[in-house]
Amino acid sequence: MPVTDNHANYDENRDFWSRCRDVVNGTDAVKAAKEAYLPKLGGQDDDGYDSYRERAPFYGASDRTIQGLVGSVFRKPPKVVAPSAIEEHLDDVTLMGESLAQFSRKYLKELLTTGRCGILVDMPEADENQIAATEPPRPYWARYRAEDITNWHTRRINGKVTLSMVVLHETVIEPDPVDEFARLQVEQYRVLYLDAPGKYAVNIWRKAETKESEQDSWYIFSSPAPQIVGEPLDFIPFVFDPESGKPPLLDLVDMNLSHYRTMADLEHGRHYTALPTPWVAGFDVTRDLTIGSTVAWVATDCNAKAGMLEFTGQGLGALERAADEKEKKMAALGGRLLETQKAAVEAAETIRMRTAGEQSILADMADVASQNLTTALQWHAVWMRAGESQVSVQLNKDFDNARMTPEECAKLTLSWQAGGMSWKTLYYNLELGELTRPGIDADQERLDIESERIDFAPLDPTTQNGPAQKGVGAT
Repeated sequence: MPVTDNHANYDENRDFWSRCRDVVNGTDAVKAAKEAYLPKLGGQDDDGYDSYRERAPFYGASDRTIQGLVGSVFRKPPKVVAPSAIEEHLDDVTLMGESLAQFSRKYLKELLTTGRCGILVDMPEADENQIAATEPPRPYWARYRAEDITNWHTRRINGKVTLSMVVLHETVIEPDPVDEFARLQVEQYRVLYLDAPGKYAVNIWRKAETKESEQDSWYIFSSPAPQIVGEPLDFIPFVFDPESGKPPLLDLVDMNLSHYRTMADLEHGRHYTALPTPWVAGFDVTRDLTIGSTVAWVATDCNAKAGMLEFTGQGLGALERAADEKEKKMAALGGRLLETQKAAVEAAETIRMRTAGEQSILADMADVASQNLTTALQWHAVWMRAGESQVSVQLNKDFDNARMTPEECAKLTLSWQAGGMSWKTLYYNLELGELTRPGIDADQERLDIESERIDFAPLDPTTQNGPAQKGVGAT
């Protein structure tokens, strides 16, 4: 089997990914696809089609929706638990200046765009020209788009389905050996696999530069050997969901393209019907008639007539209504941010019910992202021999930005003062209501209050509920 062969699941979903990628990338990508998304009209030549396509406006609903959904998740920073030995690494997990928060944001956008994205945690190869005394090597993270994860296999190891091989398509930039100022783009495949003894191994394949055969010839260019203190890994440090189906917002993308075709017809019709078009009858047809204040039209026929054509009918109105209906359908399919806001203020519960559909999709994607990011961070800790216990990444799933009202805050405080809940439970609810400072937990908040010398009564040692009150655990 050649290294260029694709998994059956890859071939099933490739067209979905391409369509979603183009629509999310916007106007230029969609129009560059030409007839794939906007068929020619009957009898239209190439020049006419190019004008028809260029006039068509593309409404970037899908990208705006994804940006809004990602923003809903990252309106609160991810909660990260990591060993102190790797805390500094979280500011640059890619070794290219990208923090864990930035990496996570881009990762979630990929999941929402295609439904699949991979993370490789790897150790950079030793550079013979590098001065070893500067900084010890450490792992780095790399994202792989759905289109670049071309093949994979799994097998059951110790009763658990485990990734045993994955093929990643890459394009690397290398110096041109002929021109020191130029760079070359080199295509390659990175094959990660478990060998016969079950140890992690890597082969990098490149195309042989030969013209002896029309068929591409690939060979193993290098075989880096990732190890931890001289010992090979017994797993492949690459995480993705091989069973993911169609992209989560595919229906929105398809409606976005339908809206594009409707707008193309609408603008095409407007172009030809809105331009003034003169008509004449009874004039000399052997000479050209030009329009202008210094030009006179003279006819020998006393019944000659002239006028301007004007558009009548419902055709364009039907297209305008169709475009409006499709914009509303895009909102219903996940683009609530595109909806015209109501003048009246809606109740928070009404908003929650109205947006439950897209929030369910978003919650699922946030869960998947959290699990995979946690796995990557655990592997990072393993590479650094920092231990993988107590390591986690949790993305925010509180998408409502409705803050707690003063009345609700007062009721909670009264319940705590009456011994009805603990200080930590009170603070937890205040966090949900977005009345606390980011990154400050209940214990730190209590220390800050005490440091400001506000009367903060000690907890009742018998109940651990709240400040000792008269009649409530107090004497």
